Amino acid sequence: MEPLDRSGDERHADLLRARHSKGSEDRFLAFWLRLMTEQRAGSSARRAARAVDEFLSDDALRAATASVGWGVVVAELADAARRYFDSCVSDPRYRASFFGLKVLSDAEVRTKAAGDACDMLAVLVSAGAVRAGHARDLACALLDGALASLPGLEPELASRARRHVGVPELLADLLPGR
Repeated sequence: MEPLDRSGDERHADLLRARHSKGSEDRFLAFWLRLMTEQRAGSSARRAARAVDEFLSDDALRAATASVGWGVVVAELADAARRYFDSCVSDPRYRASFFGLKVLSDAEVRTKAAGDACDMLAVLVSAGAVRAGHARDLACALLDGALASLPGLEPELASRARRHVGVPELLADLLPGR
């Protein structure tokens, strides 16, 4: 599903409020950043579940879902995930390691991005989100965004997924038809 045509009807306004309700901040992009933060902080499954639940229970998100449908919201989440990965791979700090002294090759950047995607999927798995209602679509949106930003990333995803319980099975379930 494509992101909503931004021609300016009331449906667009609901979606815009859900994605940017606090000015210019992209709340969908912030959601992906929060998942990465939860993973890096070693958060518990309960805390990860709270992050997902807070996002999904947001009143503005519910209004947008009622106006445009869940499929359009998922497409917007995929767009936000694409923006996340586009930003990462174009950031010189992301493309470096060892305190910025070593510049990563393109292959190393792809592996790093795949690791980030798998880290975020691990948060969704630990939160139990991939088994519950619409929340499973979050994993699809994340993968769609990662693959839109980095076409052909599937081998790196499969390799990095082995570090996390439940992520290889999730990828096997979600990637075959892609």
